[in-house]
Amino acid sequence: MQVLTSPIIYLREALRKPLEDKKRSLEEVLRATKPQAQIKLQKLKEIEREIQSILTESDRREEELSQLSTELEKQPKLPSRSSYIERIKEITKNSRKQDVDIERIVKETRELQLESNSIQERLHRTYAVVDETVFREGKKDPVGRKAHKLLTSIHESFAQMSEQILATDRARRELADHEAKLAAMASRKVNVDKLQADLDAIRKDNDLLQQRLHNI
Repeated sequence: MQVLTSPIIYLREALRKPLEDKKRSLEEVLRATKPQAQIKLQKLKEIEREIQSILTESDRREEELSQLSTELEKQPKLPSRSSYIERIKEITKNSRKQDVDIERIVKETRELQLESNSIQERLHRTYAVVDETVFREGKKDPVGRKAHKLLTSIHESFAQMSEQILATDRARRELADHEAKLAAMASRKVNVDKLQADLDAIRKDNDLLQQRLHNI
């Protein structure tokens, strides 16, 4: 009886070790990948806050520029008009800097989306390979079938990771909404070329006024 039992025990031990190794490998993938998804989600939230801050600042500057333009039309004195010209030039310069910041944020957002998709694909490939291997072993004996059930149980732990991925997708959709707001803001922002032309016209008027004062 001992002679018949030993090969079975040996076979079970031989099958159990690679299956346990595969289990540990899969768990390591889970531990390594989950923090990455959390980091990406946190980064997306930070980008959302930064976009909102830029939108608020841009609206404030647009309102300030509108007020300055209105006041400029009402100013009869040459020195006051010159000071408003310098302030409008500063606002225009800041507006250009905001455009650069917006482009950078949109680029970073797209890169994060690509990384998130890469993580999802890696998880699917890892599970598919391990599942196929363990399922093939499960056809040979009961030990393999138990191992496949164990793998299925491990796969259920992916539910939490799936929630993280879904949260990332929701954040991505919200970012798409922010991008639409950015596009709307771009359509409302001051035409820099037109503003520059207006400034040139004001300078020309100032030169004429100075010449008239000099001739008096």
